[in-house]
Amino acid sequence: MRRDRRFKEDLEQLHLWIPRSVVRRFRELIAVKYRAYEKGLLSWEATQALQHWIELHMGEHTRAQIPKPNPPANVYKVYLQVKNWMELEYDREFERGNQVGTPILEKAIATVRGGDRRTIRKWLKLFHQFGLIKPITSGVWELL
Repeated sequence: MRRDRRFKEDLEQLHLWIPRSVVRRFRELIAVKYRAYEKGLLSWEATQALQHWIELHMGEHTRAQIPKPNPPANVYKVYLQVKNWMELEYDREFERGNQVGTPILEKAIATVRGGDRRTIRKWLKLFHQFGLIKPITSGVWELL
């Protein structure tokens, strides 16, 4: 078996709910790989799989590929309210890829959330931070 005495000291029990079909396939893989199903192999292979998964997602080469999280519901809700206001006010559809001038976007935010400069700046920052808009030039934003 592949584990040494130090491995036993560092163990921690972890309770997981995994679909039976996945567990069955995992056990079959271990039996085929080692030509027997021996004590400790399930823990060893699960540990190796988790370490590989962590390295795959946390490794230096993948950091740029990890997608940003979805925007929080409250930010996305305000974004949709702003977008809907612009569509009603200007009688056109604002879709992904459309460009909007900063004055229009600021006016929409002011109407939906309030006209204070700090409020407008806050929502522009949040929309940009969560990938809902991106700056094209100093006075133009692209809807994402």
